[in-house]
Amino acid sequence: PGGEQYTVEGVFRPVRDEEDDVVSLIISDREITEQKEYERELEQTNALLSTLFDTLPVGVLAEDEQRNVVAVNEQMFELFDLPGSPDEIRGTDCAQLATDISDMFADSEAFVDRIDELIAGQKPVYNEELELADGQTYARSYHPIELSEGDGHLWVYRDITARKTRET
Repeated sequence: PGGEQYTVEGVFRPVRDEEDDVVSLIISDREITEQKEYERELEQTNALLSTLFDTLPVGVLAEDEQRNVVAVNEQMFELFDLPGSPDEIRGTDCAQLATDISDMFADSEAFVDRIDELIAGQKPVYNEELELADGQTYARSYHPIELSEGDGHLWVYRDITARKTRET
């Protein structure tokens, strides 16, 4: 009556007789305007976050409580020279991934052990320096996160070799 528009979801159910002919319809509906508006806002937020995630100048990896990859960006692939693509690695075991790339680090065993320590401690760590076997230096940050299906872990890696060289 006031000129407002609503979004309505309707369901039509046929009622059939003994010969399976439709003799009437049961129609039910419900107003879902707020739900649809929330969904549009969520889609916009997801698009924005996805763009930010993909364009960050650092490697980012999120894993779930079981240590499976939830999300990873292209920069992580570049830093660690990983094969494949972010889409292909989703769902894989992060513990195995860490072991697979550990030989890149000056102390490969300490690299994997420290990951386990950080996960067990559940305390954020910022810009922890890691020396690679080839002389490069990466900084790693760790953040425990909450996911819709439980806890998770967010890892951020960046190459700080140029900065370390200037400092030296």
